Amino acid sequence: MRRRARNCSGHLGEFPVAVFLLLFFVCFPAVNLLGLATGAATIYLLAHTSATRAAAQEQYANALSGVKEEAENFLKTGFASFSRLKPSAGFEMCGCDLFVTATNYRTQEVLTFGPNTPVPPPVDASNFIYEYSCRTTFKVGPT
Repeated sequence: MRRRARNCSGHLGEFPVAVFLLLFFVCFPAVNLLGLATGAATIYLLAHTSATRAAAQEQYANALSGVKEEAENFLKTGFASFSRLKPSAGFEMCGCDLFVTATNYRTQEVLTFGPNTPVPPPVDASNFIYEYSCRTTFKVGPT
């Protein structure tokens, strides 16, 4: 019995369609997902460093200006430009709001002051632990 060679040229016609579908449904969304993840990580790092810089200040007004400067510095980085970050709210439209959280370490009562307003006097450092937190609001553009 003789075997006949099969004609496999019909599969080459499907290759451009398969490559197009692969690029359109896998690669391009993956690049946008990478941009979104980069934006989220940059926003998280911005909030962390802004709160850290605010905590290093001695007065609340200096803390607010430090948060604003830190946000403006982060918006000039390559990660922020790659993910197209744009502030959409915050203190003087910098994207960050500064809150003060006071925790009574005896009763575990938690008080939150803000956004962008200091703790009303008197400040009771013997019963409360004070910490800054930064909430950010940004728009992340498509890559």
